[in-house]
Amino acid sequence: MQKNWHLKMRCHKGYKMKIFTKILLILISIVALNGTEIIHANSYADALEKGVEQNKPVMLFAHSPFCPWCRKMEADTLSDNEVIEYINKNFIFVTVDLSLSMDIEDVPAKFLPEGTPTTYVIDPKTQELLYSLRGYKNKKSFLGRVSRPSN
Repeated sequence: MQKNWHLKMRCHKGYKMKIFTKILLILISIVALNGTEIIHANSYADALEKGVEQNKPVMLFAHSPFCPWCRKMEADTLSDNEVIEYINKNFIFVTVDLSLSMDIEDVPAKFLPEGTPTTYVIDPKTQELLYSLRGYKNKKSFLGRVSRPSN
């Protein structure tokens, strides 16, 4: 009788392990599908340094936590895989939360907008503005503008 009990426990443990493995695989799949993210520089100064090293312009996204259009652009546009891939390939991306003094302390005043969201594309060597995008942009508008800049 005890032998049978021991065998049942072994089967039960194996069943738990199979369930755990299946759940783990599902979670890994979900993360893999949604795992593409924009690569962020740690700060404006870090973005400039990386931009010079990698010969890429800096894309600075100025936003505010109180701005509904900023949240919409982050959720719709900047979360789109095609947009993410384009940004990661062509820019050094950095965000600036205008409500945080630590975010804005090393950013030149000319890149601290009155309204949000605002996206600046900056030459990392000269810190000159190449072009900017003011306000919310959907995926099509954003990619159209950043792939064919004209200030």
